[in-house]
Amino acid sequence: RRQRQMCKETGARIKAASKLLEETDLTVGEVADKVGYSNLAYFTKVFREKNGSTPAVYRASFRKKN
Repeated sequence: RRQRQMCKETGARIKAASKLLEETDLTVGEVADKVGYSNLAYFTKVFREKNGSTPAVYRASFRKKN
């Protein structure tokens, strides 16, 4: 049960990070900090697991589409 709650929290944090990457010019480190990750490497690992790419690649591909 605790793990499921953690997954929901992680999903919400990564969703918020995705939105910040799409809509702001904050650095990846600043985005990680804003959504509650103090360790940039860990944030990048979790983001890649959830979205299939690193935050920087995600931002670049989002900007190419728009």
